[in-house]
Amino acid sequence: MAKDRLGYSRGVHVDCIGRSGGLALLWNDDLDVSLMSYSCHHIDVTVKLNEKFGEWWLSRIYGWPMFYSYEKRGGGLKNQTILEIFRETFNTCDLWEIEFKGNDFTWWNDREGDDSIEERLDRFMANSDWQASFLWADVIHIDDDLSDHLPIPLRLNLNGREPKKKRKKWFFLRTCGLMTRDVKS
Repeated sequence: MAKDRLGYSRGVHVDCIGRSGGLALLWNDDLDVSLMSYSCHHIDVTVKLNEKFGEWWLSRIYGWPMFYSYEKRGGGLKNQTILEIFRETFNTCDLWEIEFKGNDFTWWNDREGDDSIEERLDRFMANSDWQASFLWADVIHIDDDLSDHLPIPLRLNLNGREPKKKRKKWFFLRTCGLMTRDVKS
């Protein structure tokens, strides 16, 4: 199983349909993760790190989470009304993007010239309470040619202050979804 090959003890996955989709959420025993629901487009879990940070909800969504037309280069234009409704839904739910560093686009159709399309399809969102709890969390879009989607790790600083060279928790969105592991920064 993929989680074993990647060095994780726990996980849930949703198979791809043809060449589309495929989600995975992988973690180790140090996290208390409970599956709430899943489909070919999402995985919803609750995560409990420890008593200090309590329990929080994590959703991995595969699909069309583009917010603005400038988040796409090439191909046809997206319907602006749908983009506005999508943005307003997140605003109404108090979900705000965690700022990222790196490439503006997270997906590429692997074509050149006029046929090339790049889009920002992957992102981390959190409500204002979560962001207040994890002030020093950060997201990085890592350049990677192993997939048409870039891995985008979310680093949590569990010390509640500006990070130094300490252990952090990483969550990775990757080709087939989301992984988590401990790394040294």
